[in-house]
Amino acid sequence: MSEQITWTVEGQIKDGKYDQFLEVMQQLITSAKSEAGTVMYEWTISENSRSVHIYERYQNEAAAKLHLQGWGESGPLFLSVVDMQ
Repeated sequence: MSEQITWTVEGQIKDGKYDQFLEVMQQLITSAKSEAGTVMYEWTISENSRSVHIYERYQNEAAAKLHLQGWGESGPLFLSVVDMQ
């Protein structure tokens, strides 16, 4: 059995925030890729540029917890441009 931890995040890009959303995602991607144990961090946007789907996978529980420690900083930034479902 794999020890990898996977989750998905879905949300709606706030009206008028698309360009800011792209900037925020670049910051989040850079951060996630620099964290030890990040296996995958992918995201897609719907054709109408409103919905976002993020797929994250981490090597193990410790790597996932390390990523979540950054939510205190990145969470408010992300939530400033995305409404969670």
